[in-house]
Amino acid sequence: MKRRVLLKSAALAAGACTGLAQAQGASDYPARPVTIVVPFAAGGSADVIVRALAQELSSRWGRAVVVDNRGGGNTVIATSVVAGAPRTATPCCAPAMPG
Repeated sequence: MKRRVLLKSAALAAGACTGLAQAQGASDYPARPVTIVVPFAAGGSADVIVRALAQELSSRWGRAVVVDNRGGGNTVIATSVVAGAPRTATPCCAPAMPG
């Protein structure tokens, strides 16, 4: 039951992300691989949801979607990674969820 809910949530989020890219008029979005920075350790609920989302996005976009777990520092470490990344790398930060 929980797995089904997680997969539906990930599919819904993937649909929202791809719809946003199409709404912006970027038919070739993303032009480079996308990195999703997860501010929690691997293996938690946030990691499972983001990995399912990354797999769906990768199949829809035809580009690599990498999940980068940067746990610790009360999510400050992951936020610093995203803030310091170049704009061309198109990093994303997963929303704060209990891990």
